Amino acid sequence: ANKALVNKRMAESPLLEQWCRASLITDKYEVKDYALDRAENGFHHALCFMMSRREMETYGLQLVEGRLWNDSVDESFTKNSFKAIINESAKKQFGITDITRQKLQATEPHFASSSLPDFYNPPYEIVGVIKDFNVCHLAKSAMPVVIHFIDEQEHGLEYVTVSYRHKDRAQVTDYLR
Repeated sequence: ANKALVNKRMAESPLLEQWCRASLITDKYEVKDYALDRAENGFHHALCFMMSRREMETYGLQLVEGRLWNDSVDESFTKNSFKAIINESAKKQFGITDITRQKLQATEPHFASSSLPDFYNPPYEIVGVIKDFNVCHLAKSAMPVVIHFIDEQEHGLEYVTVSYRHKDRAQVTDYLR
């Protein structure tokens, strides 16, 4: 009941430019290893995130190629979960020339594998490329990023993150209280 009320109130406010149910982006990643198509091609480090469509919109992640998440197509914890959105640095690091044909293989099973028969764990289809963004020290170049889909409605994330105009800061703070 509280989740529905929060969703309703957040959607009603003209003060909020974007909002999502997620923690801060700087708290969300793990470093994981991926290889282009298969393990024999060698593994490289990348920051791994799980993000919803609205979360990507809230942080202003910009599409360069392909598509972003689509809530009516993308899923969590199914055989349809093995998709990824990467950034430009990951595309360069892995030598990806065609996202429609090349895939990423992880060293560790996907989070959805534990709920699927025989721990199904194929390589990830790359559905999109986004502009580089930095979550580490700003003096360093952006690291390669691999993003997996998470359905914020299905998994009921506990945090709420908002974006708003700076001039509305006091009003937004009062509204959120």
